[in-house]
Amino acid sequence: MPVVTITYTGDAPDLAPVSAALDAVTGGGVWVYWQVASAATHDCPVVVVRALPRPDDVVREGLAVVARAVAEACGVPLDDVWVQWVDVDPARVFAGGSVLDESG
Repeated sequence: MPVVTITYTGDAPDLAPVSAALDAVTGGGVWVYWQVASAATHDCPVVVVRALPRPDDVVREGLAVVARAVAEACGVPLDDVWVQWVDVDPARVFAGGSVLDESG
């Protein structure tokens, strides 16, 4: 299950389109969180996607769809969105009541 954290100034927009966009690429189970940046040197959303390892083409597509969805949700140009994908080791994730195994 990918977990998306969006940090930006202001109130949270509707996050459902962000979740739906990444769901379509990863097969579902996406959680999206919003956190307000109380101070920032740049007015752009910073997004981190934490997910189990996936093939590079899936990651590239995921980065692009998340960036587009966040840009639209926040009302900013696509060029102003920063997204990072972080692979997580399933043996280092507790979710669904237990530590995930190698199959995720």
